[in-house]
Amino acid sequence: MTRQQMVEKYADLLVRLGVAIQKDETLILELDAEHYELSRAITRAALLRGAKDVVVFYRDPYVDKFRAQYGDRETVETVLPWMKESLSVYLDKGACSLKLASPRPELFDDVDASVAVTVQKFTNDLRNVIRSSWGTNGTRWCIACAPNQDWAVKLYPDCPPDEALDKLWATLMELCMVREDNDPVEDWIDFQDRYCKYSAWFNRVKPDSIHFFDGKGTDLTIGFHPKAYWVGGQPKAERKPTDHMGNLPSNEVASSPDKYRVDGTVHSTRPLVYGGKVIDRFRLTFEKGKVVHHEAEVGEELLTELLNTDEGSRRIGEVAFVECDLPIAKTGMVFYNTLLDENAACHLALGNGYALCLPGISWTDKNEWEQWQLNSSCQHVDFMFGSPDMNAVVTTQDGRELPIFQNGKFLPVD
Repeated sequence: MTRQQMVEKYADLLVRLGVAIQKDETLILELDAEHYELSRAITRAALLRGAKDVVVFYRDPYVDKFRAQYGDRETVETVLPWMKESLSVYLDKGACSLKLASPRPELFDDVDASVAVTVQKFTNDLRNVIRSSWGTNGTRWCIACAPNQDWAVKLYPDCPPDEALDKLWATLMELCMVREDNDPVEDWIDFQDRYCKYSAWFNRVKPDSIHFFDGKGTDLTIGFHPKAYWVGGQPKAERKPTDHMGNLPSNEVASSPDKYRVDGTVHSTRPLVYGGKVIDRFRLTFEKGKVVHHEAEVGEELLTELLNTDEGSRRIGEVAFVECDLPIAKTGMVFYNTLLDENAACHLALGNGYALCLPGISWTDKNEWEQWQLNSSCQHVDFMFGSPDMNAVVTTQDGRELPIFQNGKFLPVD
């Protein structure tokens, strides 16, 4: 496929399945300014499917960096009321949200951690407007990727910049099942139909806890509320026109744990990009759900900043299984992008949990979250700990021990 063909087919996938746009709905589109060609293709695809309007919000990561580096930090990190209103005015009327991440792994290498934290705080606080609307209004949302040349050169350093960008586009399209001779929407629906058997198994078994362990030193036990609900995949027969994919691509089976029942040590297995800087080869030790010790070979100061963001940042809001032989993992690449890297390995998230994973709980009442022991935080930061020798054993409510994950893959389930 030519680049233009990729862009158009990718745009169609994001509109039809990512947000599942419906007639007379508005689409909020957030992306970097340089991706105007993709913006045009998404706008056209959405309007041809009957959307009422597409509202585009452009940003420039270099501008964000310079403002945080040379400007007034407090001003730069503050999300003003008009900024929130520029989103909520559409969200309150039923708009969908599509955000395209375009990482630049080395952009913040020459600045200290405080610059990265400033940018991250603004980005996260503004994103919370979308997150809140997802819970209160049922907003459909999708996060996907858009290649850029900085990212491409980082991943393919031996290629000329233009060739590297072409390779990154081709790789991303393959991971998103966008091929010349297929309908990627149907392929993703088929994949979800096959993969839902694992989340269904967890929802039948109702784990009391799961013990993760591997040869790298991870030895971690995570407890769950008796009503914890697992998500991942979807039966084709149960699909509705408005069913969408919050992440594209997505290969995970996930839930939210009891925030007070996480004990042991976990070792990261892939770099974490936070605020534009890298945290890598780090270890966290938990006692009664809280990180009580941490260290990192790369980015330890930034990891400390992350953990000290608020009380919930030292606790877990999500645990997710991802098999080691799925397409992203099989590339053998580290993408320096959470969306792709988290779908190549089992991962945990520091910070906010998901009310979706505790059916019946209020999406907004944090006192109720505390009663159900669901973690609350201003941020949700995924990091990868899965490996080809990762194992997991479920302990059920009645004390049975059931191996479910062995050498990085699910064991057969009924």
